[in-house]
Amino acid sequence: MAVIQPCKRRRATPEARPAEKGDGGWHSHTCNGKKQKQKKKGTMGKKVNWKELMLTDIEGNEFAFDARKTVGNVLFNMADDVAEHDLGVAIYHSDGEMDMSDEQVRIVRKYLGAWKYVLRQGIERIL
Repeated sequence: MAVIQPCKRRRATPEARPAEKGDGGWHSHTCNGKKQKQKKKGTMGKKVNWKELMLTDIEGNEFAFDARKTVGNVLFNMADDVAEHDLGVAIYHSDGEMDMSDEQVRIVRKYLGAWKYVLRQGIERIL
């Protein structure tokens, strides 16, 4: 059975509940017949291979760059909390693709300004 929640537009009481769903007042997760989006929690952000980060040189040629030590050291040394520190260690010791949560992606983006332009472009491309 659906959970009945109050509509944000009308402050009806359960006693004054309309006979049909969608009439306003109390109904199950709809407002004027439209479904409201619900965020998924704990979704995986990206799969990132820090060992083979694709960068572009001055001539426009792409090449693979091992960014594990560079990215890992920046996060390790600039970390504001334990989660950022641990992410730096995990990236430094990663081998192949690494599953990164949305929160971990946010942490890496937080420190994008610490890297050189070419490396920053490569990181922005994968995140």
